[in-house]
Amino acid sequence: LNSVTQCLRVIPHLRDGLKNYSPSAANTAGGNQQQTQIHALLLKSLLSTFDTLDRSPAAISPNNLVMATKMAFPQMAQTGPQGQPMQQDAEEFYSSIMGAAANELRGDNLIRSAFHGERCGTDELNGAVNVIDAVFGLKMEETLTCDELSTAATADKDDAM
Repeated sequence: LNSVTQCLRVIPHLRDGLKNYSPSAANTAGGNQQQTQIHALLLKSLLSTFDTLDRSPAAISPNNLVMATKMAFPQMAQTGPQGQPMQQDAEEFYSSIMGAAANELRGDNLIRSAFHGERCGTDELNGAVNVIDAVFGLKMEETLTCDELSTAATADKDDAM
């Protein structure tokens, strides 16, 4: 939790997307309203933790983020045989929070506000429909050649993290 939070904290476009995010009916269109509310709480807790870290030179206790994480992802609340919290993998937390953010931080307006209107054309965004894909997404081009035929075939693949 700590390492992922520290890494995400320094990504300005992600922070701007979180600052401009507000849950709306559009975000619940394809999903569960309760899950949307929990993800909204998680994202607001994440932003609040970022802000607290920025203001404090001392160590902080991210209690709200921990509780929101356990609500959003019950596997993070697992305990060991004697009731102690189980160690969670950083990649598991990263994947979970990126998935929640991708579901919630949707829409052209939110993407534009995260990038302050810069580089928000169709070409630059490569079809991104959420802030996570716009910030972390990538487009790959794979070229296959056949030396015997002297031809090349190119295939575009849109992959997002």
